[in-house]
Amino acid sequence: MHCWFELFIVNSMEDKPSFWQYVIMGGIPFGAIFGTSMGIFGILMGMPSLHSILWIGLSSGLLFGLAIAFFTNSVSIIKQTSVELPPDESLILAGPANHLKTVEARGGRLYLTNRNLMFQPHKINFQTSPMSISVKDISEAKTSWTFWIVPNGLVIKTKDHASERFVVNSPGKWRKAIMPLIA
Repeated sequence: MHCWFELFIVNSMEDKPSFWQYVIMGGIPFGAIFGTSMGIFGILMGMPSLHSILWIGLSSGLLFGLAIAFFTNSVSIIKQTSVELPPDESLILAGPANHLKTVEARGGRLYLTNRNLMFQPHKINFQTSPMSISVKDISEAKTSWTFWIVPNGLVIKTKDHASERFVVNSPGKWRKAIMPLIA
C-alpha cells in the first residue's frame, strides 16, 4: 500500500522525479502554451487586460501540473505499469516514460534489466501492448531532443535496424546504464 509521503521518495533504481518536479515539468510548458493561445484568443476577442491572460496561463499550468503529478503517482497507474521479473533477471533502472509509437506517445514505465529493456504502458492509451527488447538485440542507445526543444529523448536501435523512441527523465542515465550491457 502506498502512503501519501511515498510520492516524495525517490528510489536509487528509479529514474523518477519527485511530486513537485512533476508539477513544475508538466505545468510550465502547458501553462506557457495555454497562456499564449489564450493571449491570442483574448486579443482577438477583446479581453480586458494582459493581467487576465497571464492569470489564466499561470493557474491552468499549475492545475495541469498537479493533475499530471497525481495521475502519474496514482496507485492505479503504478499497478498497471508494474512488471514481474523472473528470478534470474535483475532490475537495473526503472522510471516513467513515453514510448513514441506511430502517432501516439504511450505513457507508462520503462524498465531496464540485465536481460531486457521493457516498456509497460498504462491502460489510458490506445495501444496498450507491452514492448520488450532483449539487450542482446540492441545495437545502439543514444540521447535525442523531443520536438527539437527538450533534451529528454532516448533512441534505441536494434541489430535488425529497427528504432524505438522514448521520452524519459534522464536520457543520459538510461544510455549510461544500457551501454555496458550491449558492449
